[in-house]
Amino acid sequence: MLPIPRRLLQQGVRDMVRISDARMSGTAYGACVLHVSPESFVGGPLAFVQDGDLIELDVQARKLELHVSDDELDQRRAKWIPDPSRYKRGFGALYAAHVTQADQGCDFDLLQAGADTPEPEIPVVGVCRKELSRCLHEAVSQDAGFIDRYGSSLCRSAMFIDRNLRSTMARFRGAE
Repeated sequence: MLPIPRRLLQQGVRDMVRISDARMSGTAYGACVLHVSPESFVGGPLAFVQDGDLIELDVQARKLELHVSDDELDQRRAKWIPDPSRYKRGFGALYAAHVTQADQGCDFDLLQAGADTPEPEIPVVGVCRKELSRCLHEAVSQDAGFIDRYGSSLCRSAMFIDRNLRSTMARFRGAE
Protein backbone atom coordinates (compact mmCIF):
# COMPACT_ATOMS: atom_id res chain seq x y z
CA MET A 1 0.00 0.00 0.00
CA LEU A 2 1.29 3.46 -0.84
CA PRO A 3 0.35 5.80 2.01
CA ILE A 4 -0.17 9.49 1.48
CA PRO A 5 3.02 11.30 2.50
CA ARG A 6 2.87 12.98 5.93
CA ARG A 7 3.53 16.49 4.56
CA LEU A 8 0.47 16.15 2.27
CA LEU A 9 -1.68 14.83 5.11
CA GLN A 10 -0.65 17.88 7.16
CA GLN A 11 -1.87 20.06 4.28
CA GLY A 12 -5.28 18.34 4.36
CA VAL A 13 -4.85 15.99 1.40
CA ARG A 14 -6.88 12.85 2.10
CA ASP A 15 -6.68 11.14 -1.27
CA MET A 16 -4.39 11.19 -4.26
CA VAL A 17 -3.75 9.21 -7.42
CA ARG A 18 -0.77 6.91 -7.22
CA ILE A 19 1.03 6.08 -10.49
CA SER A 20 3.53 3.26 -10.65
CA ASP A 21 5.18 0.90 -13.08
CA ALA A 22 5.16 -1.76 -10.36
CA ARG A 23 3.08 -4.84 -9.86
CA MET A 24 1.30 -4.28 -6.57
CA SER A 25 -1.23 -5.91 -4.32
CA GLY A 26 -2.87 -4.73 -1.13
CA THR A 27 -3.82 -1.23 -2.24
CA ALA A 28 -6.79 -0.59 0.02
CA TYR A 29 -7.73 3.00 -0.74
CA GLY A 30 -7.49 5.67 -3.40
CA ALA A 31 -7.03 5.53 -7.12
CA CYS A 32 -3.97 3.74 -8.49
CA VAL A 33 -2.59 3.46 -12.00
CA LEU A 34 -0.27 0.46 -12.07
CA HIS A 35 1.78 -1.43 -14.64
CA VAL A 36 2.81 1.71 -16.55
CA SER A 37 5.04 0.46 -19.33
CA PRO A 38 7.72 0.45 -20.34
CA GLU A 39 9.05 0.46 -16.80
CA SER A 40 11.40 3.16 -15.55
CA PHE A 41 14.01 0.43 -15.01
CA VAL A 42 14.36 0.11 -18.80
CA GLY A 43 13.96 3.82 -19.60
CA GLY A 44 10.18 4.16 -19.55
CA PRO A 45 8.54 7.56 -19.07
CA LEU A 46 8.36 7.39 -15.26
CA ALA A 47 12.17 7.38 -15.17
CA PHE A 48 12.11 11.02 -16.33
CA VAL A 49 9.43 12.45 -14.03
CA GLN A 50 10.72 15.09 -11.63
CA ASP A 51 9.18 16.89 -8.66
CA GLY A 52 6.76 19.56 -9.86
CA ASP A 53 5.96 17.91 -13.21
CA LEU A 54 2.28 17.87 -14.11
CA ILE A 55 0.76 14.55 -15.06
CA GLU A 56 -2.70 14.39 -16.61
CA LEU A 57 -4.88 11.34 -16.03
CA ASP A 58 -8.09 10.91 -18.02
CA VAL A 59 -9.54 7.51 -17.14
CA GLN A 60 -12.40 7.59 -19.65
CA ALA A 61 -10.05 8.48 -22.52
CA ARG A 62 -7.47 5.98 -21.17
CA LYS A 63 -4.85 8.71 -21.25
CA LEU A 64 -1.88 9.30 -18.98
CA GLU A 65 0.29 12.19 -20.10
CA LEU A 66 3.41 13.81 -18.68
CA HIS A 67 3.20 17.56 -19.41
CA VAL A 68 6.87 18.19 -20.18
CA SER A 69 8.14 19.52 -23.50
CA ASP A 70 9.79 17.10 -25.92
CA ASP A 71 13.04 19.07 -25.66
CA GLU A 72 13.06 18.82 -21.86
CA LEU A 73 12.23 15.10 -22.03
CA ASP A 74 15.07 14.57 -24.54
CA GLN A 75 17.50 16.35 -22.18
CA ARG A 76 16.40 14.20 -19.25
CA ARG A 77 16.65 11.05 -21.35
CA ALA A 78 20.20 11.98 -22.46
CA LYS A 79 21.30 12.40 -18.81
CA TRP A 80 19.60 9.20 -17.63
CA ILE A 81 21.83 6.38 -16.47
CA PRO A 82 20.08 3.05 -15.95
CA ASP A 83 20.51 1.45 -12.56
CA PRO A 84 22.77 -1.60 -12.71
CA SER A 85 21.02 -4.88 -12.16
CA ARG A 86 21.15 -5.96 -8.52
CA TYR A 87 21.41 -9.58 -9.53
CA LYS A 88 24.30 -11.14 -11.40
CA ARG A 89 22.87 -14.67 -11.39
CA GLY A 90 19.89 -16.72 -10.29
CA PHE A 91 16.21 -15.94 -10.65
CA GLY A 92 16.68 -12.19 -10.15
CA ALA A 93 19.06 -12.00 -13.12
CA LEU A 94 16.77 -14.22 -15.20
CA TYR A 95 13.76 -12.05 -14.33
CA ALA A 96 15.52 -8.77 -15.15
CA ALA A 97 16.82 -10.08 -18.47
CA HIS A 98 13.78 -12.02 -19.72
CA VAL A 99 10.48 -10.84 -18.23
CA THR A 100 8.54 -8.72 -20.72
CA GLN A 101 6.89 -5.39 -19.96
CA ALA A 102 3.33 -5.14 -18.65
CA ASP A 103 1.85 -4.33 -22.06
CA GLN A 104 3.40 -7.59 -23.33
CA GLY A 105 2.06 -9.75 -20.51
CA CYS A 106 4.83 -9.73 -17.86
CA ASP A 107 5.88 -13.18 -19.01
CA PHE A 108 9.22 -14.74 -19.81
CA ASP A 109 10.15 -13.80 -23.37
CA LEU A 110 11.49 -17.29 -23.92
CA LEU A 111 8.00 -18.72 -23.37
CA GLN A 112 6.45 -16.65 -26.14
CA ALA A 113 5.44 -18.41 -29.31
CA GLY A 114 8.15 -18.85 -31.87
CA ALA A 115 8.74 -21.15 -34.77
CA ASP A 116 6.95 -24.47 -34.71
CA THR A 117 8.93 -27.31 -33.21
CA PRO A 118 9.15 -30.11 -35.77
CA GLU A 119 7.99 -33.56 -34.81
CA PRO A 120 10.90 -35.85 -33.94
CA GLU A 121 11.71 -38.63 -36.33
CA ILE A 122 10.75 -42.08 -35.10
CA PRO A 123 13.89 -44.21 -35.22
CA VAL A 124 13.72 -47.60 -36.83
CA VAL A 125 14.34 -50.60 -34.59
CA GLY A 126 17.69 -51.47 -36.19
CA VAL A 127 19.12 -47.99 -35.56
CA CYS A 128 18.19 -48.17 -31.85
CA ARG A 129 19.78 -51.60 -31.55
CA LYS A 130 22.97 -50.33 -33.17
CA GLU A 131 23.09 -47.29 -30.87
CA LEU A 132 22.42 -49.43 -27.78
CA SER A 133 25.14 -51.83 -28.88
CA ARG A 134 27.60 -48.97 -29.43
CA CYS A 135 26.86 -47.52 -25.96
CA LEU A 136 27.29 -50.92 -24.29
CA HIS A 137 30.55 -51.55 -26.13
CA GLU A 138 31.86 -48.14 -25.04
CA ALA A 139 30.85 -48.72 -21.40
CA VAL A 140 32.37 -52.20 -21.27
CA SER A 141 35.63 -51.06 -22.86
CA GLN A 142 36.02 -48.38 -20.17
CA ASP A 143 34.99 -50.52 -17.18
CA ALA A 144 35.67 -54.26 -17.05
CA GLY A 145 33.18 -54.85 -14.20
CA PHE A 146 30.37 -53.01 -15.99
CA ILE A 147 28.58 -56.13 -17.29
CA ASP A 148 28.81 -57.86 -13.89
CA ARG A 149 27.14 -54.89 -12.17
CA TYR A 150 24.60 -53.82 -14.81
CA GLY A 151 24.26 -56.68 -17.29
CA SER A 152 20.87 -58.03 -16.19
CA SER A 153 19.36 -54.53 -15.96
CA LEU A 154 20.63 -53.68 -19.43
CA CYS A 155 19.19 -56.87 -20.89
CA ARG A 156 15.77 -56.06 -19.38
CA SER A 157 16.04 -52.47 -20.69
CA ALA A 158 17.02 -53.66 -24.15
CA MET A 159 14.06 -56.07 -24.25
CA PHE A 160 11.71 -53.29 -23.07
CA ILE A 161 13.03 -50.86 -25.70
CA ASP A 162 12.83 -53.52 -28.41
CA ARG A 163 9.25 -54.51 -27.45
CA ASN A 164 8.04 -50.89 -27.29
CA LEU A 165 9.69 -49.95 -30.59
CA ARG A 166 8.18 -52.96 -32.32
CA SER A 167 4.75 -52.06 -30.91
CA THR A 168 5.10 -48.41 -31.99
CA MET A 169 6.30 -49.36 -35.46
CA ALA A 170 3.37 -51.79 -35.86
CA ARG A 171 0.90 -49.04 -34.90
CA PHE A 172 2.42 -46.63 -37.43
CA ARG A 173 2.43 -49.24 -40.17
CA GLY A 174 -1.24 -49.92 -39.44
CA ALA A 175 -2.06 -46.19 -39.73
CA GLU A 176 -0.51 -45.87 -43.19
